[in-house]
Amino acid sequence: CEELVPDWLSFITGVIDSSDLPLNVSREILQQNRTLKIIRKHLIKKTCEMMDDIRNNDENNKIFYDNFMKNIKLGVYEDNDNRDRISKLLRFYTNKSNDKMITLDTYIEKMKDNQSKIFYITGQDLTEVKNSIFLEKLNKHNYEVLYMTDPIDEYMMQNLKKYNEKEFLCVSKEELKLE
Repeated sequence: CEELVPDWLSFITGVIDSSDLPLNVSREILQQNRTLKIIRKHLIKKTCEMMDDIRNNDENNKIFYDNFMKNIKLGVYEDNDNRDRISKLLRFYTNKSNDKMITLDTYIEKMKDNQSKIFYITGQDLTEVKNSIFLEKLNKHNYEVLYMTDPIDEYMMQNLKKYNEKEFLCVSKEELKLE
């Protein structure tokens, strides 16, 4: 039901019982009902709370992220109200993570003191981005770079400009100047 659940939460299923919805009305009138908007807001809020609980359990988080990472990235792209909360679930490989995915919070914790931006590079697969010439300068100066290899990543990054007051910088698209 698109009126209740946004596209990025298409994996959610369930039954909603509400005595506040009017009976015997057309679909058009029901779509404009204020109660539906309230139910939608609560569904998104409750789902985000459940995802926060999953995020705190490493084993469950890996399983959840492997299955629904495209949905999470779509949520970052589409949902302006919950973007900050959803982006906490994101995980990426980096040039220093030894084939282990890390969160944006982990990346920020490991940032250099003089580093003001979150560096990332996009590509078609891990091999391509690992061998990119754009990483040479950053590797030389010991900076960590997020690898974004999913096609939806570029769309997601159009709307995800900052995370915890740190701006994102694509190392392959702009003139890169290191502090």
